[in-house]
Amino acid sequence: MISLLKQLKRRTFLYTDRLRRSGRYHDSPTDADTERHLREAVEWLKRAQDAGTNRGVSYGVEFGGPFLESYPETTGYIIPTFLKLADYYKDESLLDRAVEMGEWESKVQMECGAVMGAG
Repeated sequence: MISLLKQLKRRTFLYTDRLRRSGRYHDSPTDADTERHLREAVEWLKRAQDAGTNRGVSYGVEFGGPFLESYPETTGYIIPTFLKLADYYKDESLLDRAVEMGEWESKVQMECGAVMGAG
């Protein structure tokens, strides 16, 4: 089984190689530290969760503005990501966050099983 970091490095390589061949970007990125970028992405997602009051995760942010409201679909995608990252980093706080997200998802779930964003 390929480790999460190896998978990310491979995907990053394939993506940057495609961009390089397209001629739109510089041949070799000067900052290809996958681990640092992964940690920064996790921190951004944590801020997106902490911005709200319900432990779901924001579906975005207005440029220069606040995070938008929590959204079930966005939150649902992040739950398994945080579960994998909790194991990868041996960080129980990420597991706790994933559980909080799941509890929020359960609260907004409709009787038929669907979840809908507010709006």
